[in-house]
Amino acid sequence: MKLKLLLPFLVLLLTNSLLAQEYNDLLITLNNVHITCEIKQIKYGKVKYRVKGKSYAEIKDIMNFADIKFSDSTKIKNTLNLKIETPEKGYSYLYFYPANGRIYGVVQNNKKLMKIKPNSYYLLKVESGKSYEYYCEGNHNTEDKLRIEAKDREVYIIKGVPGKAVSGNFYGSNGYGSYGYGIGISTKLAVDNGKLSRYTLLTMKKKAE
Repeated sequence: MKLKLLLPFLVLLLTNSLLAQEYNDLLITLNNVHITCEIKQIKYGKVKYRVKGKSYAEIKDIMNFADIKFSDSTKIKNTLNLKIETPEKGYSYLYFYPANGRIYGVVQNNKKLMKIKPNSYYLLKVESGKSYEYYCEGNHNTEDKLRIEAKDREVYIIKGVPGKAVSGNFYGSNGYGSYGYGIGISTKLAVDNGKLSRYTLLTMKKKAE
């Protein structure tokens, strides 16, 4: 087949292939915009999807959406085979993870417990029936401290979210290097046991230290 005839044929073949794709998945933005699409995968807290009529896929943080609907559970890439387990009697489980790749250190009673980096999670097992208080390293605002009354066999999924503007040394957006001393946005902890939070946790690739 000559080249002049081959090129239109390949374009037609690609077009038909795109039209044949099933776009039965749904993304709902924080502004309640509904996006019909094909979700390719959810991995490392990001969703990869393609909208009808486009030959390329987009990748965005899953927490930038209000809801996601799809039927194929294999789209969730759980590389660690992580399970959100029900605690044994007398204990509560606290899972920490980074939403939108946010880096933060978790502090309890002036002692740093762990540092949550991109794509990492940490499981903290605590005795139920007790009160616990946590905050992010560098953020000493009393109102930003997370207080948990640990209920028996309860799971708490915890993420870092933007807090108040504070002065200090701040890392760049990728966690490497520093902007130096100045005004930045602190991080505070929030409990989020919602569906998207669980998806994000399940797709982490390493345990924090």
